[in-house]
Amino acid sequence: MTTENKNPHLLIRAMKLNTSLFLPLFLLILITSMACSSSEVYIVRDGVSQCEIVIQAEADSTVQKAAQELSTYLAKVSGANLQVVFSENRDPEQHAVFLGVGFHSETMKPHTIAYHVEEGNLYIYGGNPKSTLYAVYRFLEKELGCMWLSPEAEKIPELKSIEIKRNTDYSYTPQVETRTVHSRLFYNHHDFADKLGVTYEAFPGYVPGAGVHTFHRFMSEDSYYEAHPEYYALRNGKRITTQLCLSNEDVLRIVIDSVKSYFRSYPNAGIISVSQDDNTQYC
Repeated sequence: MTTENKNPHLLIRAMKLNTSLFLPLFLLILITSMACSSSEVYIVRDGVSQCEIVIQAEADSTVQKAAQELSTYLAKVSGANLQVVFSENRDPEQHAVFLGVGFHSETMKPHTIAYHVEEGNLYIYGGNPKSTLYAVYRFLEKELGCMWLSPEAEKIPELKSIEIKRNTDYSYTPQVETRTVHSRLFYNHHDFADKLGVTYEAFPGYVPGAGVHTFHRFMSEDSYYEAHPEYYALRNGKRITTQLCLSNEDVLRIVIDSVKSYFRSYPNAGIISVSQDDNTQYC
């Protein structure tokens, strides 16, 4: 006969002891697992900040502005104050909102904006500093419901807690890189333009002097008219230099060559306007 059969009371006591030790351990593991698998990441909880806003020490003035704007609007929404700190000064025990493209290795187009949650941290970034600022405003708009209606009017929700789903992953690359609206509303209110993602430069990224009404720049009267009047508009039986003759194949070739020459002269420019001059004196 085995020892266990000889001492049934000892076996029962051992089982009770094992159960009393295992149950608290099981509950602890279960609670920890549930906490880790929460579907939200809290930026603010019951009016108390749960994160820092972290930027790199070499962040330029635009990224620093983005950090201050994020902190300002999170405070307007929740009443909580999120500190802006440099990465080397952050609290490693605390979750963070990392701001700027430098915190990950992804290669991005300059105008791309994005934000996502990773390992309990929120990352907001863009392909360049200005795009990072745009990304902050899109986050506030899409995730929290902030709205900017005019330079003087905005709609800001009131929330005691700000939580973001762990599977949040947003990215957008605009199809139109030059989002210029020719209006004093934006020329005179740069902050408002930034909130709406509108470019307040008249011709950003353009070849200098070639933003609009450019035909005369590609084929100047002094260079071509005397030898080739047929390159210019025919009006009432006379060739005049107010516009180019668009049916002349040589004109197309010369304009293409001129455009290429402009880009060689301004290698940092990415846009040039090929457009009729500002009048109605065409063929």
